[in-house]
Amino acid sequence: MLRGRAGETLEGAASREAGNGCRHLSGFRCTGLGELLGRAAMRLPVCLGRLLFFGSFLSHIHCEDVFGIVGENFTFPVKIDQKIEEIVWTKNKDKVAEWEGQNQPTYFTSLHNRGLLNKKNGCLTIYNLENNDAGIYMLDYMDSVKKNDVLTFKLTVLPPPPEPEISCNISGDDLVLKCTANFKKPLNYTWRFSSIKIARQTQEVFIPKNVDASEKAACFIKFSQTEKSSEISLTQCFPDKKGNEWIRLYTQV
Repeated sequence: MLRGRAGETLEGAASREAGNGCRHLSGFRCTGLGELLGRAAMRLPVCLGRLLFFGSFLSHIHCEDVFGIVGENFTFPVKIDQKIEEIVWTKNKDKVAEWEGQNQPTYFTSLHNRGLLNKKNGCLTIYNLENNDAGIYMLDYMDSVKKNDVLTFKLTVLPPPPEPEISCNISGDDLVLKCTANFKKPLNYTWRFSSIKIARQTQEVFIPKNVDASEKAACFIKFSQTEKSSEISLTQCFPDKKGNEWIRLYTQV
């Protein structure tokens, strides 16, 4: 049997690395084997033996960055094909949920009244996500063929995105509307107009300058389950002065 540290089995080494949130392998970026291969290739043949050792268990470690919004219900994206017989979820190495055989799931610490463990697929749901729910989560499970495996997730909890701002600009024969929001992650954008049939899912939208000034435009932004919106009347987009100056206006819907 292959061993890592003194008296430590291969599976133990894999579990230890996963428990560290892939820190030694990818600096919490969860890049995994690709980065390790690139580094070790520059040090061959010294690192060849070590590379083969780590490569043998890296294929069994799943490490993924996931994001949730404060106040939302968050479910870890677990994908397991085999039937599951035992489940243990930990957060920063502390047990938060457990299930075995015919028993009902047991929840610990902060998830005692806010967690739900799906016994069929291993998914763990956290209700009403809080900032202190952020951390390294490990799913350690045994399937129907008595095989143990570990999935690791780094959960980052973000504040909800703010209401978007709509800017408008006259450029040539077009009226350009732009929707912006100060948020750390990419957003999904949707535009809606009171009478114009324009379906756009981009941050900017172009419409003819001769549009009815009484038209209303609304921008919707969405991340995860959270959606915010703002609306303006196009009468606010026609300045008295000439030029292509951006006018930033928004009204929360």
